Amino acid sequence: MQRIIKFFFIFIIITHSISCLWIFLAVINPGENWMIKKGIQDYSNGEKYLNSLYFHWTSIFTIGYGDILASNIDEKVYKLLMELHNKNIFTVKDLINYFSNLFKQFNINIKFFIFKRIHCIK
Repeated sequence: MQRIIKFFFIFIIITHSISCLWIFLAVINPGENWMIKKGIQDYSNGEKYLNSLYFHWTSIFTIGYGDILASNIDEKVYKLLMELHNKNIFTVKDLINYFSNLFKQFNINIKFFIFKRIHCIK
């Protein structure tokens, strides 16, 4: 269970960081950026953050929906690097394998515990 919590904590920290960086890239390029293209430049910081987080999670777990796009060269380079990085770390297959192994190990531990208890009682 501790490994699952650790995994989710790391996942949240990484996606939070890359979402903040995505917002920062829009702020340093005020002329043309993903926020202007999406029409959210006047939204609250919370809404901008949720849009950025949404963009990254759809990119990590799917191929993205295309409703938020990179608009300038900085965003395109960033997005290219993040895609390479995300596909190496957060592939769905790896997530399934990770959780499958955790539950398999959990099941082995439960069986061992039950086996031990039965033989201790006899």
